[in-house]
Amino acid sequence: LGAACISPFVVLSYRACRAMETPYLEQWLVPFAIGVVVPVVWRFTNNGQDLCHTLPQVFGPMLIHLPGAEIVWGAMEIMMGSAVHGATRLVKGLMQATQLAFFLAVGWQFFGRNLASSWLAEPLTGDKGAVASLPDSQWCPEPFPASNPDYMTWPFVVGVYNIPLNLLCLANVHIPVRDWAGPFLVGQVGLIVLGFTQFQCTPDTCQFPAIIQNFLAAVAATTVAMIVELVQRLPAPVSVIPVLFIFAPGSSAVLSVL
Repeated sequence: LGAACISPFVVLSYRACRAMETPYLEQWLVPFAIGVVVPVVWRFTNNGQDLCHTLPQVFGPMLIHLPGAEIVWGAMEIMMGSAVHGATRLVKGLMQATQLAFFLAVGWQFFGRNLASSWLAEPLTGDKGAVASLPDSQWCPEPFPASNPDYMTWPFVVGVYNIPLNLLCLANVHIPVRDWAGPFLVGQVGLIVLGFTQFQCTPDTCQFPAIIQNFLAAVAATTVAMIVELVQRLPAPVSVIPVLFIFAPGSSAVLSVL
């Protein structure tokens, strides 16, 4: 519900930039609009949850602007010997993350002033001003709290809720609909493997550090992409590119700035 309320304002931001023929302002206007709207939506839809639950509402509409793919390609170019091009991409990714975080925080000041003093898991009682008026920068330690409905398990969220996200990523990179089957399968396999390692594994079974979780998911997705290339004759990089929007560390870069 919260994301549905926020999305129209993001679309209006896109359209405003297009109407003014200033598409480069999207990097500023979109996070600013999200920063303005999210605190308002949160006050009416939070149902007593911790402020960390605002992060999905923040990063969902901001997905295509996150610099994750830029960071990944920069690292790949450095590994392939093109240090100048790779370093340039990495610097661009850093600047992009800084811009997103800055304008998100600026927009947050309109209706998110002192929001953290009431809605953090450990409220900043008595703290006002800058400390209590910044967007949260930590993901929730318990992504599936007991207050969720019984059906809201990680297989349902990862396997069903992420289907629209996967399809939108395919459309965003202009893959023809007739070729969606292979890349869609690649994305779903990667998401399910990542979800399993994140939420199903326990310290007694198969718990891994986050970097290993991402590595295993990337290996699984790439393996399926190679199989898709053999069967569908669709180049493996085409199938992997949409996955970058989901796996690439764009949100982590923005949170590190916040």
